[in-house]
Amino acid sequence: MTAMPTPEQEIQKIIEETTNIISGVLFDVSAGLPPSEAARIISNLPTGKIIDDMNTKIKSALDAGYISKLKVTTAIAPIQAAVITSYVNIGSAEFLSRIGDLAGTVKAEVARGILSGAGRKEIMQAINGSTLRPDQLETLVNTGLSTFSRTINATMAKELPADEKFVYIGPMDEKTRDVCIEMMAAGPLTVEEIEEQFPGALVDGGGFNCRHNWELDTGENVLHDPKNAQKIKDDKILNDKWKKPRTLRQTQAGIKAPAAFKAPDITKLNRKGLLNNLEGLTTVTKELPEHLQRLTRATAGNPAFKAKVGLAGVPNNMLRSITNGLSPILNRYNVKVDNLGLIRGRSRNAAQYERYTDIGGKMKWDGIRFRKDYVSNSYRPQTPSQYLSMKQRAKVMQQNERLEWSGRSMPTSRKTAFDRRQVFIDNAERFTISTVAPDRVTSTAIHEAWHAVDHHKKLNGKWQQALKRNNVTLADKYKVSEYAASKDAELFAETGTAIELKIKIPANVKKAFEETIEGV
Repeated sequence: MTAMPTPEQEIQKIIEETTNIISGVLFDVSAGLPPSEAARIISNLPTGKIIDDMNTKIKSALDAGYISKLKVTTAIAPIQAAVITSYVNIGSAEFLSRIGDLAGTVKAEVARGILSGAGRKEIMQAINGSTLRPDQLETLVNTGLSTFSRTINATMAKELPADEKFVYIGPMDEKTRDVCIEMMAAGPLTVEEIEEQFPGALVDGGGFNCRHNWELDTGENVLHDPKNAQKIKDDKILNDKWKKPRTLRQTQAGIKAPAAFKAPDITKLNRKGLLNNLEGLTTVTKELPEHLQRLTRATAGNPAFKAKVGLAGVPNNMLRSITNGLSPILNRYNVKVDNLGLIRGRSRNAAQYERYTDIGGKMKWDGIRFRKDYVSNSYRPQTPSQYLSMKQRAKVMQQNERLEWSGRSMPTSRKTAFDRRQVFIDNAERFTISTVAPDRVTSTAIHEAWHAVDHHKKLNGKWQQALKRNNVTLADKYKVSEYAASKDAELFAETGTAIELKIKIPANVKKAFEETIEGV
């Protein structure tokens, strides 16, 4: 029995047939004409009816995919048929927009080929090279259908009581992204907790081609194994294969390394400062995992670090800046961080605070790491003018989208993104506090030190309450920095950094921070 074609196979066939029809017509009408006359006729030839027919067939194939997703969706709350229809139309429109101007592409390649004297075979190869490959089409279709399924689930989830919890389900294999492993290891979460810890993942999952979904927690969910996910995460960490998990929304935000201007050190090194101990000493703490032992080049004299330092190759002035940022905060709150080193592999983060926990969630060790090129003297930071240019592009995007939807009602998800972008445009003046700090590396080190204080002293609950008590809005967060508005943990670290460096921020955010650390 022949298997039914998948939606992506159907659509691939439709696009190929349409491409052949358009190119065939173009070759026929241009046959025997001088190249310049052929190119003119090709460019003016109407193809609207052919493209309309293609779009109708593609929508039909997508509809079959949407229906198959709905058949396996558990109704956990009421949802109106009109809402589902709206999501179907949005998904189809977005998919068709990603295909691009197929007719225009075919016309351009045929005209270009005729003018250059290329044969029909060469022209068809050029057309195939300018349109979507089968694997790209498969990714678009699978992502669209999975996003539709998660959108329906997310819509129903938001109709349930706020304390209802959801779990992340799906396969755990060599294809599984680190962010999907992290979400499954997190166990049951409320909708609010999902959006807080994994922005956008309720709809996007782990990103393009993601095979996972969120499901109402029953305690017996199939394909949900948080213990195995945690074990996989632990193994990847031990073998230096774990990358800092990022959702699609966080990745698309394009977070760049913070930047600023060079300036003198903020404090002097203490008598047992970090620099005095980086050369020569190679004692390894045996309790540490082997991959951290390999990182070790020297023990740390700085009392803030109870284990190892691995900063080989970092210039002395950068080491001094790191110490100037970390020592005052960590020593003030008696926080002992286990490891200080460099980020392994590629990362878009200038630095990161990381924790290693056991299966029960108990922290076994933590560390602060810096990206090696960021703590080098050759690093070229983003300039204030570059940031302003980026904001200007956001303004243009906002204006274009406003015109596009003039007189029509935006879909909820698009309206949310539109409104948030407007708050960003109206209030953000810097990407991070480091952008305006006198020493970018010191500022970044202070930021990571506050993350360590936050986790060691378990301040998240107090911080959330203080933000609500002081009526801190999204606009207030953007006024601290663009990065501060990405999540409340970053707002805490950015706020602490601004206060430490005496950089002006909204009074209510500063008050919330002071209330949080009072008595710590």
